[in-house]
Amino acid sequence: MKGSGKGVCRFGYSCSRPGCWYEHPAGHKAEATEPVPCRYGAGCTRQDCYFSHPPGRLDPSVLTSKSAEPGQRADASSSTDRVCVWFQKGKCTNGSACLFLHVQQERDGNVIVVRNLPRSKDADILKAEMMNHFQCCEFITELQVKTDLDNRCRGFAFVVFESTESAKQALLCNHPVWDIKCKVDLPTYIEGDTRPTPKTDAATRSSTVVADAPLRLPFCLEDQVLLLGEGDFSYTDAAVECGLLDPCKAVATSNEPPRSHTHIDKLRQTGVRCLTDVDATSLTLDSTFDVIVFNFPHTGEPSIERNQKLLQYFLGSAKHVLKKGGRVAVSLKQTWPYSDWKLEKCALAAGFRLLETYSFPVSALQASNHIPLMHVRKKKKKKKKKKRKERRRGK
Repeated sequence: MKGSGKGVCRFGYSCSRPGCWYEHPAGHKAEATEPVPCRYGAGCTRQDCYFSHPPGRLDPSVLTSKSAEPGQRADASSSTDRVCVWFQKGKCTNGSACLFLHVQQERDGNVIVVRNLPRSKDADILKAEMMNHFQCCEFITELQVKTDLDNRCRGFAFVVFESTESAKQALLCNHPVWDIKCKVDLPTYIEGDTRPTPKTDAATRSSTVVADAPLRLPFCLEDQVLLLGEGDFSYTDAAVECGLLDPCKAVATSNEPPRSHTHIDKLRQTGVRCLTDVDATSLTLDSTFDVIVFNFPHTGEPSIERNQKLLQYFLGSAKHVLKKGGRVAVSLKQTWPYSDWKLEKCALAAGFRLLETYSFPVSALQASNHIPLMHVRKKKKKKKKKKRKERRRGK
């Protein structure tokens, strides 16, 4: 028994498939078995399909010959109503033999974006609220609430409807807080109005430096100042150079030894007391201070809860080394996720009250460099690897 000459059947005499198109040994007889039904049923458009089909299936050869022009389907109902995705991208190579519709369809017309969602709420609760809000519309295909690494809502969600008509109907469902818009009407960068580029970012930086406020620091020459988390001690060095910090009344500390000793050696020569391996969450110093400064605290991890605990432990520990009527100054970014750390609430819980807020003097302290804790740890690991390689080469 011979089929289409595509090779020898690997099942040989035991092949029980009727109409098998591979070659079989002489004397082979296929046993009568139930035909395997095609998973596409009557809608199958494959000409050489060898599965069984129910009655009412149209001839696939007739379907492909009904295209009027190359690259466009004439009779959509004869084959399928699905649109060719590759044709929309301009990459379909099947031409008139393509089994899908060659029409340019507007994409993302059935997707709406819901913004201004509360970031503190759980994603499942927000999904239930949006399902109740859009229950008057037709079937919702998909609902995605965008979350961060801690499974916290990022403030927006995507709702995919079955058709563009139902999406237009959903746009009419106004909400007092949510901002409901079609995805086509929004820019690619959903979280903000415009996505920052290297050019625009550099322009904004230069404009902020020019229009920066005059130099203002949270201490003066008469204050006993404790500076925490200094990194490479560049902030203390810049403050001393500006003449706003008395070297004899300042104590600068860091959690780990600095990579470069340029600033710390210079400060020690001027009389500043510089300490390393000082934990800001458990301060045990032998003196008290008028002002405690902690610039850009961060655990090196993206967890909001852990950074909040860092602020809480720091404020609780600062009470023990702070004079009566003293002040605590914390520098923190005002963008997300730093805005979710709730610095003011942490201060109120620790017994502090907010006096004032002002911008960080970036232009005046250009020599100040902030080193995250995670960056320092990565550098240390690289140094250890280099030492191991040198030892192996020496052996």
